[in-house]
Amino acid sequence: EQGPFWPAVRFFTAALMHGQVNQILKFVITVMRLRVFVCLGTCNRFFGYLLFPLIFVVEKVMKLNSGHSLLGCACAGGDEVSVLSWVPLKASAGLVWALRLARFIPYADFATGPFVRCVDASFPFVSFVLDLTFSVGLAQGLSMLVDLADEQAQQKLVWMSMGISRMVREGPRHELPPPSAMSAVTAAYVVAGVDLAGAPAAGGAAPQAEGPQDMEVDTGAWAEDGAWSVFD
Repeated sequence: EQGPFWPAVRFFTAALMHGQVNQILKFVITVMRLRVFVCLGTCNRFFGYLLFPLIFVVEKVMKLNSGHSLLGCACAGGDEVSVLSWVPLKASAGLVWALRLARFIPYADFATGPFVRCVDASFPFVSFVLDLTFSVGLAQGLSMLVDLADEQAQQKLVWMSMGISRMVREGPRHELPPPSAMSAVTAAYVVAGVDLAGAPAAGGAAPQAEGPQDMEVDTGAWAEDGAWSVFD
């Protein structure tokens, strides 16, 4: 029968991996949330002054800046776009392209012309807002998934620990001897939990019932005349 050693090893390994993966995912969520403040302070002068201490610490400690190849901001400029900003930039470009289709409306050049120029001018702002919104939404969604996975993992770890505790509490089980090694009556007693330590061997005589035994009478205390004295 399998003992509790290997289940305990699997339990501690799963608990260790769960803790490490949970910490890594929480660190990623924190970095994505800090990216919002870095991009907000980098792309806007007012927020740059307001969030300067936080941005300075993040850039020096975590090496996270607006030109990062993975977590860079959409307003950083340049030909290369960060991986996280690629989706919001493409989405903002598609939105601007769809809005510019208004210039094909006939007999509305007096309105569509200024509208298209306004749309073109708002492209950097739209891409910046979509970039921050995408980062916040991605961090929030990942946080919800981590919490859900953590709850499910905690339940499985609790069930594993309960199983190990039951195995340790019950200990090894002693199997009964085969039926050929004992009589039917003895097997019935064993199943019923009767203690057979003082029982006779199979085929032996039954034990005598305990009760009053015959006493031997001392006839020397009787006199010849039939009188009896306890002092004689």
